[in-house]
Amino acid sequence: MSQDDNINDLLKKAAEKRLNKPSEDSSRPSEDAGSRALADSLKSTKWIVQGVLVILVLFLVRSLFFVVPAQETAVILRFGKPVKSGDSILLDPGLHWRFPYPVDDIVRIKLNELQTTESSTGWFSMTEAERTAYLAGDYIPEGSPTLVPGKDGYTLTKDGNIIHLKATMRYRVLDAERFAFGFSNATNLVQNILNNATYHASMRFDVDQALRVERNALRETISNFVQQQIDQYDLGISLEQMVLETQAPLILRTKFMEALNKSQDRNRIINEARGYAQKTLAQAKGQAASIIARAQSDKLRIVEEVKSEAAEFELLYPKFASNPGLFLDRLFLQTLSKVSTNVREKFVFKSARDGRSQELRINLNRKPVAPERVGEKF
Repeated sequence: MSQDDNINDLLKKAAEKRLNKPSEDSSRPSEDAGSRALADSLKSTKWIVQGVLVILVLFLVRSLFFVVPAQETAVILRFGKPVKSGDSILLDPGLHWRFPYPVDDIVRIKLNELQTTESSTGWFSMTEAERTAYLAGDYIPEGSPTLVPGKDGYTLTKDGNIIHLKATMRYRVLDAERFAFGFSNATNLVQNILNNATYHASMRFDVDQALRVERNALRETISNFVQQQIDQYDLGISLEQMVLETQAPLILRTKFMEALNKSQDRNRIINEARGYAQKTLAQAKGQAASIIARAQSDKLRIVEEVKSEAAEFELLYPKFASNPGLFLDRLFLQTLSKVSTNVREKFVFKSARDGRSQELRINLNRKPVAPERVGEKF
């Protein structure tokens, strides 16, 4: 008989045995069936318990180790007290071990990463959905005639007006140990400092300055106050950026916008007037400079002419001294030539030889010469 035939016989016998088994079990009492069910249940429960134990062991082993990522540090608190790792309680990035909670607890601190804190007072209340829509520019909150204490925040300006003000501060943690364990809650302390800074700064500006004219100065005042408090309390952080948003009371937004438009019109007219004044002043300065330049030129010309005449006088004086009569005659003729340049008729009389006076008669109303006619023959 071949090996395949033996295998087939064994399979047939096993099948017959299975077929005969129910008839054999039917003769047993009902207690045997309950025992078998209990045994099967215990067997399945055993596997479940073993699986749970394996999961618990893996979870326990996993809880013994933790990873500190880059740009972070961590501190192990054992029964609430920091555990030193070498000379410091701060752990370096990497894999570390600890006892399971509640024996050990981990405090994680972010380093060199910008953290953000917003002032919690001074701004009107909004739901999270309204806030998201407001930041996207799709929602404008409606104001109410009165402010609800504890819900609507506001600040007061120097001139006694109410405005809404929100400051957003971004900072970095430089001294993690000081920041995490120098105070009971350093994050809340930073926010309280920022809230106090908003009240402190808004009282130093009037409403027009806070909302429009000097918003940058208001932001700088808040930043300076916060920086002073950081230095005073030695918080171990560095102030990186301050963002400021101001808003008129919601119920008066329309009135403030009208006043703002009027103010802008006034500033436009003032700027135009200043531009015209500057233009006119520049033209006047140009004309004055031109007049002064011409005067300077005339002065130089006259001075040079006087110098030239003086030099000529000094040159001719010796000749005048030697023969004054000849010099006077020459000067007389030069003057007469200049005076009679445009004279049409000239009359020259010589002095009488005998020294007697002569009579000169000139007809001032002479008969005018008749104009020539066209075609007239001489």
